[in-house]
Amino acid sequence: MITTFSTRYEDARNKFLMHCDGFKIAVDSRLHPHVRGCDNEKLFIDVAVIGSRKAENTIFILSGTHGVEGYCGSGIQSHLLASSFFSSLPDEVNIVLVHGINPYGFSHMRRVNEQNVDLNRNFISFGHSLPENTAYRQVHDFIAPKLWMNGGKEAADLSLKNHIEKYGMRSLVDAVTGGQYEFSDGLFYGGKKATWSRTTFESIMKDYSAYSSNIAVIDIHTGLGPYGHGELITLGGVKSRLKAERFYGNQVTRPEDGDSSSSILEGTLGAAVSRLLSNKDTTYVTLEFGTRDKLVVLDALRADNWLHQHANTDNPMTKPIRAQLMDAFFPNEQIWNNAVCARAEEIVLKTIIGIKSL
Repeated sequence: MITTFSTRYEDARNKFLMHCDGFKIAVDSRLHPHVRGCDNEKLFIDVAVIGSRKAENTIFILSGTHGVEGYCGSGIQSHLLASSFFSSLPDEVNIVLVHGINPYGFSHMRRVNEQNVDLNRNFISFGHSLPENTAYRQVHDFIAPKLWMNGGKEAADLSLKNHIEKYGMRSLVDAVTGGQYEFSDGLFYGGKKATWSRTTFESIMKDYSAYSSNIAVIDIHTGLGPYGHGELITLGGVKSRLKAERFYGNQVTRPEDGDSSSSILEGTLGAAVSRLLSNKDTTYVTLEFGTRDKLVVLDALRADNWLHQHANTDNPMTKPIRAQLMDAFFPNEQIWNNAVCARAEEIVLKTIIGIKSL
């Protein structure tokens, strides 16, 4: 029975730190300077390196890009440590575990950060005009309704149903999840400037890849696809897919090719990796674990957005909405936990073998 998963940020972080300490792995902890967690705890992005800092090949394993999804990613990272998975790591490879990239969302059980920003839409150049998402503009009022109680949700759901019947589910998902920069009180909002999590992550990537020529990134996410299945999604051009296929074969999907559960996205961490490390050979994949039906997940996001944008924290709906969102992104069922850990082991092993052969 796997016991490395947690349902509170501080518990998840303490387990990660404990397993690092057990193997005498030093941890670089970067304190969030502006906000605290839901229990008033300090928030950190933690970085642990297994193997030599000067190894030729570096594999980054990330958790918590989307806050609440960190309960899965953190559990996997702690599982890999607790099971001594890295005990026979080749000398020419090191592993960099980045824990809780969006610690605010992790602790507060939200997908977004303290400014309602979706970190995985925040990696754009803010020195230019922001991308437009006219399709989102058309659905914002019922995707992120101001009224939820006393018939508000029912009215918004009817508009949602009518939109799906007219344009199809895929059209709705593409409009909503692609990323938007206009509605700060909406879903999948990319922000107006670089967030603390983004700039800190960029610094970590540069610091911990300084000696390496070959970089692989596994970014752990949840919420898309069949229950417990771990889809390998690569972002960027055709070249990105070909690179990922060196390690994983025909398991890789790409939104632009129409074979992925993900839509085409703006401002992703994955697209930023190749820009940040343009002088290195980089391979990036999202390891996306399915949870619940897509409409169930969307409903949880809508409820969470209403709660934080238009209600008070003492609202009687707070606990059920938080539980709804947690279940949508971290079912915490033994069969699911076992499946995601087994899949993670498989993918990390393929990555080690693949990067060593470059």
